[in-house]
Amino acid sequence: MKWVPDKAGRFPERPHYEPQELDSECERIVENFLLSRHREVKYPISTDDLILMLEKVAQSLDLYAELSEEDVWGETTFLPGKKPKVRISKLLSENERFENPFRTTLTHEFSHVHLHAFLYEMKASGRPSVCRRAQIQSPTEYDWMEWQAGYCSGALLMPKSAVQRLIYELSKRWGFMTEAAETGTLQGQVLIAGVSETFRVSEDAARVRLVKLGYFVEGASRLNVL
Repeated sequence: MKWVPDKAGRFPERPHYEPQELDSECERIVENFLLSRHREVKYPISTDDLILMLEKVAQSLDLYAELSEEDVWGETTFLPGKKPKVRISKLLSENERFENPFRTTLTHEFSHVHLHAFLYEMKASGRPSVCRRAQIQSPTEYDWMEWQAGYCSGALLMPKSAVQRLIYELSKRWGFMTEAAETGTLQGQVLIAGVSETFRVSEDAARVRLVKLGYFVEGASRLNVL
């Protein structure tokens, strides 16, 4: 991690993390939590465990919030000098059809708390600040706090080493020879379906994670595996 100027204007400087650093930190968090709670690391991590992880780091967690904006699934309120308060839309927690976005919203807000709360704790004065997770989010980098939380959301649910092992197993089973699959191919469909089922995430979340790790490309360009 290194400190760089915060062009968003929230702080004089903000932390910059390389993807490898975020992957390592998220894997450490998940493995330590699972080992302490279950004495084994096994995926998918349960929704109950995700809730408990978030409860441990937040001042409060409201899973049945009526958020002011209909297209917002979750929000984290940073309170200077205190732990953040987290609210999740009741639309997610009360409807089984929204299990996947519920899980990714829990990890998104956890990531905000873990990565960004200390910045506001150091900022002993000032107004509360709110970060919101909308229903549709782009995987591109547009806001550093949201990008970091979005990246870690996927890395917590789908840790890099576990994804690597799964890709190796699927490639061996299906006889895939190339490192990166492309849109519309059998390899791409198998990898997305395998990650989605193994880690209990949506196919869209699985695709985004595979793109981030360089196992999947959309179009002709090829990504390097991190």
